[in-house]
Amino acid sequence: MPYVNDADDLLPAWRRRVEALGRRLDQLPVGLGAGIGFGVGAAVGAALLMQPGAWSLVPFVALVGTAVPLARSGRPVAVPVRTAQHSGAPLPHLEMVAIPAGQFAVGELWMKMSVESWPRHLANLTSFEIAKYPLTQKLYCRLMGENPSRIQGDDLPVTDVSWLEALSFCNRLSEAEGLTPAYRIDGAKVRWNQTASGYRLPTEAEWEYAARGSDRRAYPWGDDAPSDQLCWNGYGNDRGYRMRHGPSGVGRYPRGASPFGLLDMAGNVWEWCWDVYDSPEPPKKIMTNPRGPARGDCRVLRGGSWFSNHPAWVHAANRTWGHISAHIDNVGFRCARGANR
Repeated sequence: MPYVNDADDLLPAWRRRVEALGRRLDQLPVGLGAGIGFGVGAAVGAALLMQPGAWSLVPFVALVGTAVPLARSGRPVAVPVRTAQHSGAPLPHLEMVAIPAGQFAVGELWMKMSVESWPRHLANLTSFEIAKYPLTQKLYCRLMGENPSRIQGDDLPVTDVSWLEALSFCNRLSEAEGLTPAYRIDGAKVRWNQTASGYRLPTEAEWEYAARGSDRRAYPWGDDAPSDQLCWNGYGNDRGYRMRHGPSGVGRYPRGASPFGLLDMAGNVWEWCWDVYDSPEPPKKIMTNPRGPARGDCRVLRGGSWFSNHPAWVHAANRTWGHISAHIDNVGFRCARGANR
């Protein structure tokens, strides 16, 4: 087969693999993730430079060597927001679950904190509604006219959607149903109209309350360790760690339901929340409808994913973050509405 010296044909595929590797390294301890990143960067560079015409790829190999360790550096890379138009097809039904007002214990006790969590403290929430499942690719594609997910299927959670794009979807769905949009979006600047009737992302506190209720359970289903019968993640107490290759169809683990009947709140995909991510310092008093800082480019992710290889990653109190413009193949979202009135 004739050799074609066309680096542009190789770059997209290599770039996708490197970006996916960087996202995987975010799930590892800092030292291990950075070490693997440097090692893989060197291996990829050596392999490519052995190929004819590979010197045209030298700049990209340099990018590999720096971008992979940056996956652990705390400096997310901004990606432009995509825009699309509604396909005009009828919209699938979005099943919402009513969550009653209540007080619950946010976070976890210090001696039980294993990854990242708020220290345990009380919070009050007014009633709200939240989707029973993560948003599916079918609904996202019908409304937005495109499917950004790397691994595709109608009943799979939509992934590779940035925080900003998730807000845009919420507004678009609100308009389609004749509701007042919750967000005013101007580039990366967002204002939330808390009295609006439309769809929005849940706050971090709402998400955790919907996932674990008020009885301080570790996981949506209770305190038993994750298993193949309870959730879709990279860990199970029946066979230990195993590699998953993508998300599961939503709603396939009814035994893993939360106290309010929500599904896929542990594993499958990480889920965007409204709040700015900050250090987990508890408030000095009991707050009602708490939210994070007013400004920030990194937002909270909850729930763990199909790639989470330790029980702590899918603990109901565990939290991490993503940049507002990041597209990540194990991150999705679910809609909420009606709280913080």
